[in-house]
Amino acid sequence: MIDMSYVQEQIEMNKRKELLEKHPYEIWEGKDGKWYTYIPSNEKGRTLKKRTTRESLEWVVVDYWKGEAENPTIKEVFEEWNDRRLKLGT
Repeated sequence: MIDMSYVQEQIEMNKRKELLEKHPYEIWEGKDGKWYTYIPSNEKGRTLKKRTTRESLEWVVVDYWKGEAENPTIKEVFEEWNDRRLKLGT
């Protein structure tokens, strides 16, 4: 018998792991005991984020990358469409 809640939890954990692996910046602990990383920013290039626990900082990273995946830019949509069109030969 398969427990559906367990399967759903495993799927969510795998998605979270994939998003954390996609993060290009290091996550580190500062001398003050807080956790730091950078998040890409259109205005400044990158923005420093700080949290008291590594887990809460990882959630910031996951939320950012999840938002990026769910809200693609016009350029990304066009490139995806163009790649698909070329693959189909139309």
